[in-house]
Amino acid sequence: MLAAQAVAANGLACRWMNQTNGATLDVSVAHLDARSNEIRKEFLASNSTSVSSFGPDGYFDQGDTGSAAQAFPGEFWVTAASVAFFTAEDAVPIMGNATAAVG
Repeated sequence: MLAAQAVAANGLACRWMNQTNGATLDVSVAHLDARSNEIRKEFLASNSTSVSSFGPDGYFDQGDTGSAAQAFPGEFWVTAASVAFFTAEDAVPIMGNATAAVG
């Protein structure tokens, strides 16, 4: 869902799938205007867990069907979602690389 939202905002998304078990990893990035970034940050600040692992504006949500990591390096919105993320630390390698690439 986050990847689809990023694509709808003229961003990019990639999906990797484990051929053995079908588990997916979706990574997306979108360049948002300042107001759109602020709206997303405000929503996440009220409805998500803030984590410093992805930078000063990082968030992590664990769900029944997968977990999502989100960060806002500069004017970009970076997301990663997967059933393989059990904690925020599980998303650090992919989020670290993705946020560094756009930052």
